[in-house]
Amino acid sequence: MRSRSNSGVRLDYYQRILYSTIIKNQHAVTGLIPASPDQGHAWIRDNVYAAMSIWTLAMAYKKNADLDEDRAKAYELDQSVVKIMRGLLMCMMRQVEKLERFKYSQSPKDALHAKYSIEDYNTVVGDNEWGHLQIDATSLYVLMLSQMTASGLQIIFTLDEVAFIQNLVFYIEAAYRIPDYGIWERGDKTNHGLPELNASSIGMAKAALEAVNDLDLFGARGGPASMIHVLADEAQNCQAVLESMLPRESNSKEIDAALLSIVGFPAFAVEDPELIHKTKECIRRKLQGRYGCKRFLRDGYKTAREDASRLHYEPWELHVFQHIECEWPLFFLFFLLDALFSGDREQAEEYYEALEEIVIRTENGLKLLPEMYAVPPDKVEAEKANPHSQERVAVGKIPQMWGQSLYVLSCLLKEGFVAVGELDPMNRRLITEKKPDLVVQVVILAEDKQIQEKLREYDFDVNTVSEVMPIEVHPARVLSEIYAQLGKNRKLKLSGRPSHDVGLLSTSKLYMLGDKIFAFTPQFSDPHEFYLAADTNLLLNMFHTDIAFLRTSWRQLGRPTITIILHKHMWGDIDAKKELPQSVIATLKKLKSGYTTGARVELGNIKDFLSTSCVTQLNFLANTESGDIEGTDQCVLDLLNKITHHKSVRQARLPVYQGRPRRGALRRDSSVRGIVKRTKSIAYSDQEQDELNYLRSRISSNTAHWGEMRPRTVSNVSALGSFCSSLDDDDENNMIVIPEVPPHLISKLAARRGSSEINYPHLAHTNSSPPDSPHSLTDAETAIGKNVEMLYAGINPQDLLEVLKEAESLTEQADIIHFLFLTK
Repeated sequence: MRSRSNSGVRLDYYQRILYSTIIKNQHAVTGLIPASPDQGHAWIRDNVYAAMSIWTLAMAYKKNADLDEDRAKAYELDQSVVKIMRGLLMCMMRQVEKLERFKYSQSPKDALHAKYSIEDYNTVVGDNEWGHLQIDATSLYVLMLSQMTASGLQIIFTLDEVAFIQNLVFYIEAAYRIPDYGIWERGDKTNHGLPELNASSIGMAKAALEAVNDLDLFGARGGPASMIHVLADEAQNCQAVLESMLPRESNSKEIDAALLSIVGFPAFAVEDPELIHKTKECIRRKLQGRYGCKRFLRDGYKTAREDASRLHYEPWELHVFQHIECEWPLFFLFFLLDALFSGDREQAEEYYEALEEIVIRTENGLKLLPEMYAVPPDKVEAEKANPHSQERVAVGKIPQMWGQSLYVLSCLLKEGFVAVGELDPMNRRLITEKKPDLVVQVVILAEDKQIQEKLREYDFDVNTVSEVMPIEVHPARVLSEIYAQLGKNRKLKLSGRPSHDVGLLSTSKLYMLGDKIFAFTPQFSDPHEFYLAADTNLLLNMFHTDIAFLRTSWRQLGRPTITIILHKHMWGDIDAKKELPQSVIATLKKLKSGYTTGARVELGNIKDFLSTSCVTQLNFLANTESGDIEGTDQCVLDLLNKITHHKSVRQARLPVYQGRPRRGALRRDSSVRGIVKRTKSIAYSDQEQDELNYLRSRISSNTAHWGEMRPRTVSNVSALGSFCSSLDDDDENNMIVIPEVPPHLISKLAARRGSSEINYPHLAHTNSSPPDSPHSLTDAETAIGKNVEMLYAGINPQDLLEVLKEAESLTEQADIIHFLFLTK
């Protein structure tokens, strides 16, 4: 019989510690572990930390197996980890409807619960009976799911579970702007139950987002459909807010020892080494004691002065807890792990020796880590007079599952049974390493040939949008619509990603779908989203700022590619000006020089950048729910066709009456009058413009007679499109409004009325007064109202609703809804 090596004996010792304190309490059916044997509640955070220690021991047995029994133990421990993580997944999936609501409400009452029953995955307290909104706990689960999957564990089994994890990403991605109850579950320091922004939650969310991005949840056996996608801008937003808060934890907590979990293991969320050092030193100076660290200053939990009958304290009452806060040995473990990961053996020995003095040893030689140490009631005054002078006693849970798990993990790491790379297979510990110098790729495109020729006069050779085909260039809002398809699942009734705006980091990538390549212009350059984009100087200033932002914030593989389209509106009438604006020329010259705003740039053709750009596959658009992994979902195809259609077809509008209310009109007419008034900006062909100028001249002439204008058929209606801007009672110079009718809607309406053309009888009005005459204006308004009624009067309301569903813009839909409200 083979004898056990020393390493095998040590591993068996740590296996006994874990079994007697954690594994033996694991539920046989659900796999969940209660916080204590006498309570059937399983916290997400505690279970994840317990899974981490078991996972570490399993890896240690794999590396140091003496006997087949050791390999069997490693497999058994691995499956125990999988059962814990899947048990937590089942708990959260049973609350999928809350997850769906939270994506839009971001309300604490819609948050996933923080603890569950170990027997049946059900909740144990009501929505309003606990501080359930704990983004750090959910983020910790996503982070460790990523690390364990990267190490080879198979935790996620189906594409439905993949969709749920994708929606968990949506749950945590807005952590930088969602107040939660934090790691201590109580919100603000006074225990009033008020959620607040917590740096520890934001940091854990950032780490989870970065770790799970582009991760295949099926591991080596997966494919495109099982990958998770994260918009880089969400993680960057978390980082910006996090670094602005540290070393502060929240509005009410100037410092918190919980920050150790994000500046070091397991999150490694902070990139600035100086900020990491500053935060750790602040914790050592203000919170560290002989028995551990205080959670935060003036923490009254479990102290001799705590009044258990009170739910909260007023801010001025917290001074009674000063200098007598309980000290948690747990935080010595975070310092120990930080030293081991950084290779600081001296600091590691210091904290290991401090832990050896405060662990509790059982009769059979096992070491247990108590939850906290408190000042005895009879020594409170002496401690307040001379801090850290009195002996403390262990209180709370012995052992605490969270602390005991980290104790075993740190001991295995310290004794060399596992390496830091095995605990961090995604290499998050390298986040502080200096990044290589970045080159920002810039692509300038001309809207049309005219702008292209104008730029060539200044020795700038650029392509037009049509010349870069088959690469399609779209505004950022299109990317937002595409990402709205991410995470959809009909079985779980998940709607996917809320269609928020996408940021610069996302639009600086190229995207592939099948054989198509997409590029997107930045959000700031879209005049349809923000009118200030029409200001050329402001636009150029924002462009320079964004290049500097990319230089400091880009973390993706490949170079960022920022695409800008030069439109005519940037400098007005290009024909009437001999020179382009000097600010535009100066910017192009700087880009051509290869350096601007402290960043290296390369100006070139988008086709030349394909091999060096960051390219993302839009794999999530596959029709996975129907079993067609390689095909594209029909709704996505419809979306892409709609995008292409909108690029080639000018937007049009349905006619609507918007004038003054007629005498005797119903009360509800006046209550909604003007709800769809708007300003239209429509481009016309030369032929349409000539006809439009003719119509304007006829209207402006005092001798023009309305009776001379003959009814127009469908083929000529488009020429009247610009003959309109909405009537407004507040305007002094109102003019008649005849909005353009979309051809596809005209054909639908005509078909439903049994006619192939639609006439406009108000154009044949016999009043010979000029438009500026008050009488002619009133008559014209009446004529428009009658025209609208004639246009829709013979249409069945159900048919009109079908037209409403097929309308291509909100304005068209509003026109129809307005008509139905006034007449039906």
